Amino acid sequence: MGDASVSSAKYVMLLAPAALLAGCATEVYQPGKTSSQVQADIAACRDEARKDSIDPITERIFIDQCLKRKGYKFRDQAPI
Repeated sequence: MGDASVSSAKYVMLLAPAALLAGCATEVYQPGKTSSQVQADIAACRDEARKDSIDPITERIFIDQCLKRKGYKFRDQAPI
């Protein structure tokens, strides 16, 4: 019985961070832009960030700053 509860505890500990991250979704928007234009701008910012071979967290910050320079706003989405 002890082994089963240890395994369950490890499983929950592994899933908890993923659940927290899933609840922190952010929407990028700019009035007047179509979905395909938004996706193209995100891809362009991502490509620019990847030229510098930076770590994932710094890459995300760079992409957010790039999108802000292009006039985008950010809003939190409610968790599903």
